[in-house]
Formats: sequence, structure tokens, C-alpha cells
Amino acid sequence: MKAALAALALSLAATVPAHAFGVLGMGQQQCREYLSYSQKRDGDHAAAIVQYTYGYLTAWNALATRTKQPQITTSFDSHTILGYYDAFCSQYPLEPIHKGVEFIVQAVLQKQGTPFRAERP
Repeated sequence: MKAALAALALSLAATVPAHAFGVLGMGQQQCREYLSYSQKRDGDHAAAIVQYTYGYLTAWNALATRTKQPQITTSFDSHTILGYYDAFCSQYPLEPIHKGVEFIVQAVLQKQGTPFRAERP
């Protein structure tokens, strides 16, 4: 699964749209910091990033209802979320975590068959 996620990270990373928005909290952390905590098997940090991701996905769905974007309807556990970060951050250690969660959104929407539409309503 890790190889498949790494390949997906490479293919989707170039399509993650650039945004001009403020990034708060854990989203500012660089992927290399995540990888360092991941190698140490820091459970507190893993739980924090999973909760950050669930919050981001919830906010995505709230905004999606207003902007006619597809919602995240797939449910997944913390191991799956961390697997996405492992794949993305291994390829892009200098990118911030919020780029990793954008990668998760794109990957999940693609799997759902409802790719993100970059145009705005």
C-alpha cells in the first residue's frame, strides 16, 4: 500500500492547487517534522495530526456544501490518514502539512470518482 500511496503522491502533488489563505496550527509544520515524529512513533503527535486532518475534512465538507464541490464521503481510520502523510511527506519533506491534507482530499475524491473541480462557482 505504501508504494501505491507514494506513486499517488507523485502524480497528484503537481495538481494540488496553490492557495492564498492563512494556515494555522499544525498545518504550518513541515513534513520533515512529521516524519521525525513518525519515526519516533510519537503517539501524541500522531493523534494530533489525525485530529487536525479530521477537522480539515469536516471544514472541507462544510465549505463544499456552499461551493458545490464534492464532499468527502469516505470514512477512514487513523492508520490510513497517517499512511497518506507518510507517502506525501516522504516525497516532499519541505512542504507544510497542509499540503499533505490537500493531497489526501484530492486522493480520496479521486477514489470516490468525484475529482476536485478547481474552478470557483
